[in-house]
Amino acid sequence: MPLVPLNLLESCRSISSLKSLVLVSTYSVLTHLNTYTASKHCAEIMGLSYFHSHGLPVCICRLANIYGPGQSQDAVVPSIIRQMLQSSDLKIGNLSAKRDFLYIEDAAEALVAVMLNLEAKGQTVHLGTGTATSIGQIVEVLTQITGFQGAVQVEDSRLRSNDPNVDPPDTSFLLNHVCWKPKVDLFTGLDKTVAFLKAK
Repeated sequence: MPLVPLNLLESCRSISSLKSLVLVSTYSVLTHLNTYTASKHCAEIMGLSYFHSHGLPVCICRLANIYGPGQSQDAVVPSIIRQMLQSSDLKIGNLSAKRDFLYIEDAAEALVAVMLNLEAKGQTVHLGTGTATSIGQIVEVLTQITGFQGAVQVEDSRLRSNDPNVDPPDTSFLLNHVCWKPKVDLFTGLDKTVAFLKAK
């Protein structure tokens, strides 16, 4: 059992003025099974149990694939950009795998909007655009932005058996009850990310 979420939840019980507590999770709990997603799932269960048992104003926010300036270089978007800017060819894994890509500024605003929404308490809210985009589509857009002219090489060593190729979870609660929608489209977000990495 993850002790950090448990200790946090237990400490929050003593804060009488607490209006909202957002536990950040991930879409991956629905499609992947590993130690990371298992710990996230446990934290979700503990959070909702404190809502039902103790009235703690907990909301679970499952994030889509966040991208943008400052992201770890190991993530798929900065990895593709870095290769396009530095290499003659792009080495990649599963081009057909789909994700819901959400720009970092939109993700931050969505978290704040959910935190301030009274209807979100006790809910599991999916934060994303609601649109599935394949890695291949990301490569196409980034090719336009960077002017990349190298070859795209799919390598078996980069293929993962657990790469989901599914539609994103239902974001209707976020869009209809929280009254939030993303402001940054995919092209603009990727363009900003390329500009950030070029400037580094």
